[in-house]
Amino acid sequence: MMHLHTMMMRAFVRTLSSTIQETKITTSHYWGIDGWADDNCEVNLQVRVRVIDDCSGGDLPGNAPDGAVKLIERRFSASDGNEGVAPGTCTQRIWVVDYDPFYITDNTCNNSNSQDGVIWPCDVLLTTCPEDLGNTGEPTVFDDACSLIGVTYEDTRFDFVDGACFKILREWAIIDWCQYNSQTGEGLWHYVQVIKVHDEEGPEFVAPCEDVVLCVADEGVSLPDNNQAFLGEDNPLASSCSVHLNLSRTVHETCSDIVEYDVKIYPYNGTEYILIKPTTTAVVDENNDAVLSFDTRQSTIQSIRLNGLPYNSQFCGDYHRILWSVEDGCGNWSHCEYLFRLEDCKQPSPVCINGLSTVVMPVGGQVTVWAKDFNASSFDDCTPSDELLYSFSGDTYTPSFTYTCDNVPAFGVELSTQIWVADGGTDDNCNGQISWSERNKDYCTTTIVITDNTGICGDTSGSILAGEILTDDIQSVELVAVSLNAPGHVFPTIVTSTNGQYNFNNLVIPSEFTVNADRNDAHRNGVSTLDLVKIQKHLLGIELMNSPYDLIAADANNSANVSAIDLVELRKLILGLYTELPANKSWRFVDKSFQFADATSPWPFSESINMAGLQGNEMDKDFVAIKVGDVNNTVKANATQILPRNGNGVVNLVADNRTVSAGEIVEVAIRSTDFASIEGYQFTMKANGLEFRGVESGLVAMSDENMGVFGSTLTASWHKVGGVSATASDVLFTLSFQATAAGQLSEMMTINSDVTEAEAYNTSSDIKDLKLSFRGSEIGAEFALYQNEPNPFKGTTLIGYDLPAAGNVILTVFDVTGKVVVVKEQESVKGYNTISVNSKDIPSVGVLYYRLDANEYTATKKMIIIE
Repeated sequence: MMHLHTMMMRAFVRTLSSTIQETKITTSHYWGIDGWADDNCEVNLQVRVRVIDDCSGGDLPGNAPDGAVKLIERRFSASDGNEGVAPGTCTQRIWVVDYDPFYITDNTCNNSNSQDGVIWPCDVLLTTCPEDLGNTGEPTVFDDACSLIGVTYEDTRFDFVDGACFKILREWAIIDWCQYNSQTGEGLWHYVQVIKVHDEEGPEFVAPCEDVVLCVADEGVSLPDNNQAFLGEDNPLASSCSVHLNLSRTVHETCSDIVEYDVKIYPYNGTEYILIKPTTTAVVDENNDAVLSFDTRQSTIQSIRLNGLPYNSQFCGDYHRILWSVEDGCGNWSHCEYLFRLEDCKQPSPVCINGLSTVVMPVGGQVTVWAKDFNASSFDDCTPSDELLYSFSGDTYTPSFTYTCDNVPAFGVELSTQIWVADGGTDDNCNGQISWSERNKDYCTTTIVITDNTGICGDTSGSILAGEILTDDIQSVELVAVSLNAPGHVFPTIVTSTNGQYNFNNLVIPSEFTVNADRNDAHRNGVSTLDLVKIQKHLLGIELMNSPYDLIAADANNSANVSAIDLVELRKLILGLYTELPANKSWRFVDKSFQFADATSPWPFSESINMAGLQGNEMDKDFVAIKVGDVNNTVKANATQILPRNGNGVVNLVADNRTVSAGEIVEVAIRSTDFASIEGYQFTMKANGLEFRGVESGLVAMSDENMGVFGSTLTASWHKVGGVSATASDVLFTLSFQATAAGQLSEMMTINSDVTEAEAYNTSSDIKDLKLSFRGSEIGAEFALYQNEPNPFKGTTLIGYDLPAAGNVILTVFDVTGKVVVVKEQESVKGYNTISVNSKDIPSVGVLYYRLDANEYTATKKMIIIE
C-alpha cells in the first residue's frame, strides 16, 4: 500500500493592486495535491518534475522515510512578469513507500503461509535415469511492483545413498535486490529440494551381441610373438594354434559416472570359464558411453598372456562362449553373451627345393611328377608337417602332373613352376568334409628340367620367341622383366640387357600364351619441368601432342586422359615429394603391332602380346616402351645411352652475398643476368645453416607449391608457357630463411642436381645449365661483363662485372667511330662489382661501346644513350 505525503505551497509576490485573486495551480502531471499562487497581477507558473527510483532506498536523496522506494520531486516557480523581481519558488517532495514488502516465511513445499511470496518445489523421486533430469519443479514466486526478484540454484550430488542410486541436493536461492543487505543477508532466502534417482535399468550394450567368427585377418586378432611351426598340442614349448585377442564393447549408461565389469570365456572344449578380465572400472564419458575391453596379452594367466587363446577345432559347430558382465552405480547388471569361433586363417610357410630334373620315360614318352617331391621344409603353425597337402595348382587340388611329349613347353631348360602348400583347413560348409577351397594355402616357386635323352619325343629343340623393347625414339630399354605365361605352365622371367632384347628358347606351346613386360623403378628418370611446359601447351591447345605414346606418358595419374591433375602429380615427383607416382608405374609397354582406334585418345591400349599358339620361331614380338611423365624423350633408357644437352647456354641466378648471424631472418632476393624468354627452371639447393621459411614471388610467380623442403635441402620447379624475360636488376623471387648458424651466404647456399636436376628451358626448348653466384662473393668467381642497366638510358646507368681476383679495372667508353669519350678506373674485389656511368660525362648520344680491362681479361658490350 502506498501513502502520499502532500505539501501545500503558497507563493507570494509584490502587490500591485488591492484586489487579491487566488489561482489554483494545475498541471498535466497530477503528482499530488496542487498548490496555488496569489498576485495582484497576472501569475506565470512553471512546474518541473524529477523522478528518482531506488527500490532499496539507499540512494534516494534527502531524509527518505523507512520503506521508501521512489521519490517524486516537483519544483514550482511563480512570477508576475516584472523585471527585476525574483520569482517565488517552492519544492514539493512526494515519497512512495512500500509498506508491504516481498517476504518469505515458508520452509516447506506445503505453502503453509499463503501470504508469503513463494511456493517451494517439493522433493522428487525418479525411478528412471534420463540423460537430462527434466522438470523436477521450481519455485513459484509472487512478487509485486516494488520488488526485484532473482532465482538461482546449485546442485550437490551424492552417489551410493540409501534408497537411491544417487541423490541431488538442489539448493534454491531467491533474492529481492530491493531489500538485499550483503552484511546481514536480509532479502535472501534459501531452500533445499531433495531429488532422488532410483534407477532400475542397467547399462545398455550399444552393439548387438551376435555370434562371430574371428581370425588373424580381423581387427583385434593377432598371432603370438613367439608363433612357430606346429610342435604338437602336448609340447610345453608350443605357441602355435592360438591367437591373442584385444576386443572391446561399448555400453550406454545415463545414471553413473563409472561402471564395473568383468569378462569370462568358456572354451569350446571345457566347462569351466576363464576369467579373462577381472573386475575392472570403466569411466563413463560425456556422451554417457563407457568402453569395456580386454587384451589377452595383459592377462593375469601366464599361458594366455604368452600364447593367447586356442583355435577352435576344424569341425563345424565348435565355438567358444564369451560373457561380458557390467554393473552400474545403482547395482543394476547387464550381460552380453555370444558365441565366437577362432579360426586359423594364417597361410602355411612353403619352402621348396631348388629345382628338380627328370626325364621322360622311354616307354610311352611321359613322366609323372608329384608336387610333394618339391617340398624342402614347409611348415604351418597349426597343422603337422606330415599332414600338409601339396599341389601344382592353387585353384584345384592337383597333387601330381604328367608331362608328355605333347605338353612339355620346352625340353632341357629350367621351367618355372608353382608348388602350393595347404593346411588342414576348416569345415566352413559344415558338410563333414574339408575341401581344397576351405584350406589356407600359399606357394613357393621352383624349377623343373625335363629332358628326352632317348629321343622318344623326336625333335625337341622347340621354337624361339624373341623381341626387343624400344622407346618411340628408338632407344633400347634395359632392366625390363619379360614374362611368358601359358595355361598350366610357368616360365622363367627374362630381364632385358642394354640392347633391350629378350628371347625364350626351346618352346613347345600348342595352346594360347601371353607375353608381358614390366619395369617399375626410377620414376623421376627423364621427368623434368620441360615436360610440364609441353603438357600445359597441349592442354592450352598451343602445341598439341600428336603421338599416342606421348599422351600415355602425360597421363601421370593413370586416369585415361590428360589434365591439370597430371601436372600437379608430376611436379610433386620432380620436387622429390613423391619417390614414385601413386597411381601409375614408371614404365608402360604397348604391343608394337597394336593399332590405336584413336591416336588422339589412345585409351585403352594393349599392354600384352597375346598369341593363339607357337608353330615356329617368332622373332618380332616387340614392345614400345613409354616412360611415364617424359614427353620430350630425355629418359636414360639404358646404361650406354648418352644424353647431350641440346642447348649451349647457362642461366645464371645471382644473389647478394653478406654475413648473417644465427637467429636472423634472412631474405635472399634472386636475380639473373641472362634470364631471356625462360619458360621454366628447376634445381636442388643446399642451404646449410639456414632454415627455410617460405618463398615470395617477384617477376616469376613462386609459391610453396613450387618448392620441396627436406631439411637443409630445397627443390624448386617453375614454368610459364610463353616464357619470362628479366633484367639484371629484376627480382625473380625471394627466399626467406632463419639462420641457424653464422656465416657468409655464398658459403651456405649452393645449387646442385642431387634431387632435382638443375636446368632451365627457353621458349625454343633449349635445355640450359642453371648456376648460382653471389655479388661480392669470394668463392668460385669468373670474369664476366654484364649489360648495363638500364639500357637505353639517360642520366646514370650501372655496369656489373665479375672478377676472378681482386684488382684494378679500366672502363673505356667510345663511340661508333672508335673515339674514346670516357675512361674510368677503380679498384675491385673478387666476385661481383659495379661501376656507374653518367650521360653528362658523355658528349654524344646514340650507340656507344664500353670495354672493361682487368689484367689479362677484356670484354666489350654495346649501350645506348637517349636524350
